[in-house]
Amino acid sequence: MSELKMDDVLVKRKPIWKSKVIWAIGIIVVLFLAYKLGSFPNVPEGIGENYYSNALWAFHELNVAFENGEFPSNEVTKSISDNAREVETNSANYTDKEKYISEQFIKMVLGVGEGLEEQVYEARSNLANVLEIEETY
Repeated sequence: MSELKMDDVLVKRKPIWKSKVIWAIGIIVVLFLAYKLGSFPNVPEGIGENYYSNALWAFHELNVAFENGEFPSNEVTKSISDNAREVETNSANYTDKEKYISEQFIKMVLGVGEGLEEQVYEARSNLANVLEIEETY
């Protein structure tokens, strides 16, 4: 009998993409990326998600109005005043940060209405710090 040499024996190897381990790792990485990319922005501690998203919207609208030298739209001012009334009426339902945000929004709206730029800049800076965003959001 003749002996087989290693060179004579064909070894079939599976391509790397057919490996179950590679597929499992790939699926885990894709799920992790989808979670990170699709998740809501980091909501600061002490602020509810709905309150935070409404505050971001109002902050953006106020910034646009201020930059254009206009008074904010009725929708924005109504939303802010309704929120301030609600926070004042049911203060037990809101955190200290949410109360502070409401106060700063009122301060910012009044500053825009009265043309007090320093008051607007101060309120905008305070809001940006509490909401953990850029002032030009």
